[in-house]
This record gives sequence, structure tokens and C-alpha cells, in this order.
Amino acid sequence: MTTHPEEQFKCCICLDIFTHPTSIPCGHNFCLECIEGFWDTKRKPECPLCKEKFKKRPSLKINCGFAEIIEIYKRAQEESANLATPPGSRKNSLNPLCEADQVPCDVCCGDKSPSVKSCPTCLLSYCELHLTPHEKDAALQKHQLMDTATFITTHLCGKHRKPLTKFCTSDQKPVCVKCTEREHKHHTIVPIEKERNRVKTSLRDKKTSIKQMIHARRRKMEQINNSVDLSKKITEREIQGSAKVCSLLITAIEKNQARLVEKLEQKHQEAERRAAELLQELQQEIRELQARGIELVQLEQSQSPVHLLQSFPSQSPLPSTREWSEVAVYSDHCMGAGDQSLLRAHRRLPGSIGQAV
Repeated sequence: MTTHPEEQFKCCICLDIFTHPTSIPCGHNFCLECIEGFWDTKRKPECPLCKEKFKKRPSLKINCGFAEIIEIYKRAQEESANLATPPGSRKNSLNPLCEADQVPCDVCCGDKSPSVKSCPTCLLSYCELHLTPHEKDAALQKHQLMDTATFITTHLCGKHRKPLTKFCTSDQKPVCVKCTEREHKHHTIVPIEKERNRVKTSLRDKKTSIKQMIHARRRKMEQINNSVDLSKKITEREIQGSAKVCSLLITAIEKNQARLVEKLEQKHQEAERRAAELLQELQQEIRELQARGIELVQLEQSQSPVHLLQSFPSQSPLPSTREWSEVAVYSDHCMGAGDQSLLRAHRRLPGSIGQAV
């Protein structure tokens, strides 16, 4: 049982008189905005007072009967305050009255004080006095307070100055309760929390897709880098192989060249020997011919007819000689043998390189 009767009209979250009172399944009462904001900070919904946990987040509605009782209590409090407080005295108090160009506190009853901060979780603006629970309560300290002017432009309906607690799926925009009763009356309306959860789910899905796309592209980058590395290794291996093949070809060419030179030198030596033999034979024939020529001259000079006629038959035949017109040291075929060998080696070289590679 409460010590002071007025305590039963105060929300234990904001510590002020109920605004839009609602009852949760365990029986405790809270401001609709306060309990919704409190549950937004929890993984599982629970009662701030008795700590009873609920499997599903309850769908809350304003307790109309209790709201009427609170309104009666508020009016009674205001009448008592007006009777007890001299006119103009509040202007000199620690919580001054709200001016026309200031945003009033949503919790103050009667004369409202200017708000200094707003809570996007509770969807309310608070004066210095009513901001105290957010500064001292551990659960409310998790709410991120913001500048009142910014809060009004981002979290309140610009037309009705009411919290944007609903979402119009027809127009795809946040709306307040008044909007759902008027301009958006026949539109599809859902709680803004439900739409937020849907959007968050969509965002998570998109984030997952982005991560997958990034992962796929990183894998592709890795594949490309691996391909470049493999290509480099293959190229290095082919360069080494081609160098080896070229070295082998050079060695083979040098060996062929050596054999060709040796063969040509052998042919030249044979030609020299053949030439020496032929020259010797020619010199011998020349000596024989010269000797016969001397004999014929002597016979021609003989004065004796008998001697001339007797000697001429034996001297008339010329010495036996070779037919030199067909004799040659180098034939045309032999003279081009080296060129032909080089030509054949040149023709075989591309095929040899191709087979080696």
C-alpha cells in the first residue's frame, strides 16, 4: 500500500503523473511511451517493477478508464495549485514558465516549464525537473537524449506536434495518432516499432548480401592473384626451358660446324694430295715429251738419209700420256658441298627448335 495517495498516479519510469496510461499483463501501470521505450532497450520484455518476463512483447493500448481518473486528478491538482500559488509567483521559481517561443515539457501539469532535452526513446521532452529520472535511473540512462529543437523536427508530427508512433505503409512515412484519425484514416497503418524491425531485418539482409558480395570479390581477387603467380612461374619455367633448348641448339650447331670444317679440310687435303700427284704426273709427261722433242730435233738435223729413215719409225709415236681435258682437282659438286651442308642445316633448324621447345 502506498504511503501517499498521489503515488498511484505516477509512472515509476518517468516519476511523473501518467501520460497515456497503459496496463501490462502483470497488472502494473506505466506511461505508454515510457514502457515502450523501456522495452526497446531490452532483449525480452519484462516489468520494471516486479521483473516478470513475457514471452512475447504485449500489444498495449491506453487504459481509458484509468486515463479519465488521472485527468480528474490532474484537474484537482491544478485547481489546488492555482488556489495555493499567488499569480506570477512561478516566474521566479527554479522551474520557470515556458515562453511562447519555447518547447513545453510534456510531463508538467498545469503551467508547463520549457523543456531542455528530449528523449527519442520515450518520445517526450523534459524540463530540468522531470529530466532528473533520465540522469539517475540506470535503465533510463541508456536513452540517448537529444536537443529539443532537433527532436521536434525529427520525432514529432510537423502538423499535430504529436510523437510519430505509427507508420503509414500506403504513403511510406511516419505519422502520429492524429494523422491516423484524419489524413491517413483509410490507409494501412502499423506501429512504427514494427516497421522499424522490418527495416532493420531488411538492413541486416542487405548487410549480409554485401558481406557475401565482398567475400566473393575477395575470392576472385585471390584467384586472379594466384593466376598471375602461376603465369609468372610458368613463364620463368618456359624461359629456363627455352634457354636450355637454345643452349643445346648452339652446342649442336657448333658440333655440326666443327664436323663440317673437319670434312671440308679433309676434302681440301685430299685435293692437295690429288693435285700433287697430278702435277708430278704432268711434270713426268713434260720431261718425256721434252726428251722426245730433243730426239726429233736431233733426227731432223741428221745428214744421213739412211739413219733418218731407220730411226723415224721408232721415234714417230709420241710418248704415252693422259687425256687431261677431263681431269680436274675439284668437281662442281665438291665445290658446293659446304654451301649445300649449310643450306640443309638452315632448313632443319626451325623444325629442330620447334621439337626441342
